[in-house]
Amino acid sequence: MSFYVSRSLVSSQDFYIRRLATSSNPSNFLTKVDLLNISLRLQLSIINSFSSDPTTANADGTVKMPVVKGGVWTNIEDEILKVSVSKYGLNQWARVSSLLPRKTPKQCKARWNEWLDPSIKKIEWSKEEDEKLLHLAKLMPTQWRTIAPIVGRTANQCLERYQKLLDEAEQRESAGLGLTGPEGGETQAPTADDVRRLRPGEVDPDPESKPAKPDTIDLDEDEKEMLSEARARLANTQGKKAKRKARERQQEESRRLAALQKRRELKTAGINIKVVTRKKGQMDYNADIPFEKAPAQGFYDTTEEQTRNEKQRASFDPRKQQLASKRKGEQEDETDRKRRKGDKDAPSASLQAALKAGQMQKIREAEQSSKRRALVLPSPQVSDGELEDIVKMGMMGERANMLAQASENDATRGLVNTYSTLNSQTPIRTPMAPPQEDRVANEIRNIRALTENQSALLGGENADLQEGSGSTGFEGAAPRQQVMSTPNPLATPLRTGMNGVGATPRRPGQTPLRTPRDNFALNVGDGGEMSMVGGTANDMRLRDLSMRHQLKQGLASLPKPKETEWELEIPEDQQEAMVTDELEEDAELRDQRERAIREAQEQLERKRRTQVMQKELPRPESVNLDVLVQQASAISDPIEAQIAKEAALLIANDAVKFPVPGSKPSVGPVRLQQIDDASLAEARLQILMEVKDKPKPEEIQAAWEREGSNALLLGLGCYEDDGEEEQVAAMKTAFEAVQESTMTTVEKCAKLEKKLTLHLGGYQQRAKTLRSKMGEAYEALEKARFALSAFRTLAISEDIAARSRLEALREEVGFVSRREREAQEVYRQTKEELDALADGVNGYH
Repeated sequence: MSFYVSRSLVSSQDFYIRRLATSSNPSNFLTKVDLLNISLRLQLSIINSFSSDPTTANADGTVKMPVVKGGVWTNIEDEILKVSVSKYGLNQWARVSSLLPRKTPKQCKARWNEWLDPSIKKIEWSKEEDEKLLHLAKLMPTQWRTIAPIVGRTANQCLERYQKLLDEAEQRESAGLGLTGPEGGETQAPTADDVRRLRPGEVDPDPESKPAKPDTIDLDEDEKEMLSEARARLANTQGKKAKRKARERQQEESRRLAALQKRRELKTAGINIKVVTRKKGQMDYNADIPFEKAPAQGFYDTTEEQTRNEKQRASFDPRKQQLASKRKGEQEDETDRKRRKGDKDAPSASLQAALKAGQMQKIREAEQSSKRRALVLPSPQVSDGELEDIVKMGMMGERANMLAQASENDATRGLVNTYSTLNSQTPIRTPMAPPQEDRVANEIRNIRALTENQSALLGGENADLQEGSGSTGFEGAAPRQQVMSTPNPLATPLRTGMNGVGATPRRPGQTPLRTPRDNFALNVGDGGEMSMVGGTANDMRLRDLSMRHQLKQGLASLPKPKETEWELEIPEDQQEAMVTDELEEDAELRDQRERAIREAQEQLERKRRTQVMQKELPRPESVNLDVLVQQASAISDPIEAQIAKEAALLIANDAVKFPVPGSKPSVGPVRLQQIDDASLAEARLQILMEVKDKPKPEEIQAAWEREGSNALLLGLGCYEDDGEEEQVAAMKTAFEAVQESTMTTVEKCAKLEKKLTLHLGGYQQRAKTLRSKMGEAYEALEKARFALSAFRTLAISEDIAARSRLEALREEVGFVSRREREAQEVYRQTKEELDALADGVNGYH
C-alpha cells in the first residue's frame, strides 16, 4: 500500500516553528526543532498504525515496505511531468500521476502550479510587488491563495517573500539595538535562514516549490523502469482508443451524409421531414432563449432587433461545428503522418542532444540576463506656461523695485528689496531626504506591531501605526499611488503644508529649511516650527501665547531709558508724483481706426476731382495745353474765356495726375489753385441755380427730327472747307513731320546696324565660313557622285568584256584540247605500228 502525508500536518508544524522562532529564549530553539522532528516521526508511525496491512510479503517470503509517495522531485520526474502535461492536459492529473509511481495526483498538480508552469515568475521581487504584497497581506491576512494571482506570483513565493521581508526588518532592528550577541561560534544566535534550513533526517514539508534534484549517473532499477514505461506510453499516439475515436468519427460522418441524401431525395419528391434530435426535457438553444426575462411593456420599436436576429438565425449553421471537427481530425492525421515521415529523416541522437543543450543554454542565458527597463522620470511640477508667468512676474517685480528706488519716498524704498536673483554667497543645498517615505518599511513595521500586539481582552493601548501618505492605505486592492515630485528648494515654508510639494519631511536629521530671498526675515519661525498650515486651533493659540511671552521677555531685557530730553520732529508728507499708465491700444482697433480715416480722406479727395473723373467719362489720350489756352484767349467774352482757361487747366491736370492707360503725359505738371470744400459746394449750388431747366420731351423730339433731316452727318454742320494757303501750310507741316520722322528712323537704324554689327560680326564671319565650307562640300559631293557613276559604268563594261573574253578563252582551250587528243591518237597508232614492226624483226618475219 502507499500513502502520503497531508498538508495540514505541515502547516501546523510551520505554525509551531514560527512560534518557537519568535520565543524569548532563542538558545533553546534547536532542542525545540528536534522535538518537532520527533513529533513528525510519531505522526508517521500513527498513520502507519491505522493501516490494516503495513507490510506486504513477496513471493520469496521477503517483506516489502510500503512506498511513501512524495519527497524531493528529481529531474527525470520533472521532464516526465512536462511531457505528460503536454499530452494529457491540465485536468487529468490521475493519468499524469500514473506515470510517476512516487507521486500522487495532488503532488503532480502542485508541482506544476508551483514550479514547472512557464508562466511562473522566478525573477527578483521589485519594490512595487513588495508594496502590493504587504498591502494585500494587510487586507487579507494569511489568504495567500487569493493574494497570489493579484501579485502575479505563486502562493508559496508570496509566503516566502513575506517572511523574508519580516526577517530582514527584524534583523535591521536587532542590529540597530545591539541584540546580535557575541560574534562567532555557538554563542551567536541562529538567524532566520538557519532556522528554516533542513537538517539531516528532516522531511521537506513543501518539496513542490524547490528545484529538482540532479539525476545520478547510475539510475536504480525503479527509475529505469519508470523511465522506460513513460517513454513507451507517451510515444503511443496511435493506440486502440485513438483508432476507435477516428472510426467513430468516420461512421458519424457517413451517417450524416446518408441522412442528408435521404432528406434531399424526399424533398425532391415533395416530402419535407423536420429533423429533431432533441431528447425529452432538453431545450433547443437555437429556437428558445434560456433564462428569458420578458421586457417591460412599452412603445419601444423592436423591428430592427427582430430583423437582426432573423439574419443571425439564417446565417447560423450547426453543421459547421461538425465540419470543423472533421477538419481537425484530418489535420491531426496529416500532422501525425508528417511527424512519422520526419522521424525517418531525423538527425542522429548525438546531434539532437547537442541541439537541445544549445537551446537550454540560450534559455538559461536569457533568464539570467536582466531586463532593461526604460527610464521613468516624474512629470514636471511646473509647466512652460507657468514658467513664463513666473518670468513675467519677476520682470514686473524688478520694474516695481526700480520705480520704488527712483522714488523720493523713504518709506517706499525701505519696504522694497531686491528679489531678482538668489543669494550667491549662501548657495541652496539639494534636499538630502526623499520627497516620499519608504512605504515598504512602514508596512512591515505596522505588520510586526499588529503581530506583537496583545489581545483586546487584556486592555491597554493599541500600537501606533504608520498611516497617511507613508502607508499603502485601505482604498482598494491596489496600493495607494504615490506621486513622485522633484524637491522644490524655492518653496516658502510658511506657504506649504507638512507633506506638501517641496516640503522637507519632518524627522530627525532633516535638512534645515530656508527660504531664499527672504531679506526681511518674513518667514522665520520659532523653534523650527515654520509651517502654520494644517495646525489645529489649539496649536495656533499656543503659538500666539509663546510669541507674546517672547516679546515681553525681549522688552523686559531692554535697559532703562536715560534721563534725556528728546525732541520729535514730524517729517513732512512727501507727495509722490502721479504716474498715469497709458494702456497700449490694440493693433486691430488701431488698424480699423486708420482704415476708416484713410477711406474718409479718399472719399473727400474723390469729391474734389472733376465730374469727368468722378463719372469715369472718356478722355483724350494726349492734351496740348498751349493750344487750349490759345483757343480760350481768342474768345471775346471775358467770362467765357476765363471758364475755357480753367477747363483747359483742369483737363491738363487730369491728364497728368490720372493719365489714360497706355498713354504718356504730353504736358508738364500744372499748378492749380486749391479751393476749400465750402467754396466748391457754394459754387455748385450757384451753377444749379443758373442752369436752365431741362427741356421737355416734345422739344427733344423736334430737335432730333430737325437734325435728322439735314443731309450732312451729325456733328459736321459746324465745319467749313479750308483755304488754299491753309491746305499748303498743313501739307508742309505734314511733310516736315514725315521727313523728320524718316531722318530719326534712319539714325536709329544706323545705330542699330552698328550695334548689331558689333554683336553679330563674329556670327556673320562664322556663317560665311560655314557657307564656303558647305559649297566646297557640295562640289566634292558632286565630284564623288560623277566618279561613282563612271565607275559603275566601267564595272558594267568590264563585266560584259570579261564574259566575252572568257568565251574566247574557252573556245581556244577546247581547240587545243581537241588537237591534243588527235595528236595523241596519231601517236598511239604510230606507236602500235612501230611495236608491230619491232616484233617482226626480232622473230625473223
